[in-house]
Amino acid sequence: MKLLLVLSDDKNYTIIQNELTRLGYESVRYRHISKAMDNLEEIDPSGIIIGAEDFPRHWKIMAQFSGIKYPVFLFSAKELNAEEEAKAKHLGVNILSAGNISGLVESFPNGNKLPEAEIVNDGLQKDISFVFTYPGDLTFITGKVTAVSSGGLSFAPDHADVVKHLRSGTELNDCSLRIDDKILSPVCRLANEKSPLGINFISFAMDEKEIFDRFFNSLT
Repeated sequence: MKLLLVLSDDKNYTIIQNELTRLGYESVRYRHISKAMDNLEEIDPSGIIIGAEDFPRHWKIMAQFSGIKYPVFLFSAKELNAEEEAKAKHLGVNILSAGNISGLVESFPNGNKLPEAEIVNDGLQKDISFVFTYPGDLTFITGKVTAVSSGGLSFAPDHADVVKHLRSGTELNDCSLRIDDKILSPVCRLANEKSPLGINFISFAMDEKEIFDRFFNSLT
């Protein structure tokens, strides 16, 4: 998941970027809102975070300009006044603060589903399956792949209580992804801790990424 950050304040950028890294999100930063708007289609982000204090007037313009296609989040280091909150609500903009960035996943219109390039697993169980070892012990976590994207998958564990203590940002080093008759071993990161789990791929072994890409492209 890639987010566009439109922030000129370095302190606020550091706060947000640290949390996004923990959650396993990629990001692209622009200090000027006009440049961000010029490159929006090329970046094609999953969502946009704009600094309220950085752009007190222009955040509304960008929300109107891009909010139809991209979810927009307004970051404020201090509490917004009632008028600004009402404007954000009217424009369908979600408000983020330093204390609730981790709730970003829940704010997406698609909820826990992976954004962009998602293929819902409707009858694909014979083609793809996923299992991982719980970090710190040897428990195998089995379940059902409910959707797959170019950068990860959604995974519904067979026993949700076994993974209830996992947190977003946790790296999963012992994973097995079966595609047809091939077993891949990607390194993954938990992007969303609520079921279905959002699993992002961090890396594949040498030729495994090509195998996955061929499989995904065959679905689209």
